Amino acid sequence: MINSNRPVTRIVLVVIVLLTGIYLFSTSSLYKHNPKETQKGITWDDDYFAYSTSSWQYTNPTSLSFPHDRFKAAFVTFIKNDSASLTKLRFTIRNLEDQFNRNHHYPYIIYTDQELSEEYMELVGSLTKATVRFEQVQRDLYGYNENTDLQLAAKARDDLNTTMFGNSEDYRFQSRFMAGTIYRHELMQDLDYSWRFEAGTEYLCPMDNDPFQFMFENKKTTSFSVALYEYRETIPTLYQSVLDFAKENQDWIQQSSNPESLWHFILDESNQFNGCHFWNNFQMLGFIEERNIKSFSII
Repeated sequence: MINSNRPVTRIVLVVIVLLTGIYLFSTSSLYKHNPKETQKGITWDDDYFAYSTSSWQYTNPTSLSFPHDRFKAAFVTFIKNDSASLTKLRFTIRNLEDQFNRNHHYPYIIYTDQELSEEYMELVGSLTKATVRFEQVQRDLYGYNENTDLQLAAKARDDLNTTMFGNSEDYRFQSRFMAGTIYRHELMQDLDYSWRFEAGTEYLCPMDNDPFQFMFENKKTTSFSVALYEYRETIPTLYQSVLDFAKENQDWIQQSSNPESLWHFILDESNQFNGCHFWNNFQMLGFIEERNIKSFSII
């Protein structure tokens, strides 16, 4: 049997050898004319593969889409462009969507002072069907006021270097923006309500009711969830500045004798400032007239 099939075996071996030779010849010719050989291996010409070097693409919307026309409301936050901030932001937006916004689709406004990559924006925007607008703020809103004495500011940071964030310039910029100059931004001018959230926080309970709708129907203008005592050394002139502003704009300010006002919350038994302050972290705010915000020269 072996001897009778020997010619067939030889033919098969010859065919295999020929095919192998053809393959090796064609491969070596391809390598000779197209790729560039280096000591580390083969590198292809820049235009050899005709596709984009980045698969991340995000079109930043030029306008916000709202779920209805009764009022305009949006989530607002401020972030940095590092990977840790991205992870925290994705976590919280996913959480907000699961607990509330997947049924309402209120838009998100993501402020930053840094450039964000396409990857960053797509990884955030893909979490929701709502509009997600990324906005890089400029130095007129994020930075020093044009009237700030820079030498005095540097001395203040040095004097507070033992206080939490006391010597941080960027912390001051972000606090100034989120406490006041944000309301001068054009995107905020179009809103009736905003809900500030912080990247990395978690909302534990499902929200069956719409707090924006509640504020609208009950004519509420503000809400807060955090109030605590401030470091006195960081606000030596703040309260007096507020009093001066209130005196000059009495038609905007409720009297301290009004039991429904919040004066009692920040005054002690001697009718002096008790050091308590409201955080606007997690705050929901109904917007007052633009002239009121711009007139408060502290910001």
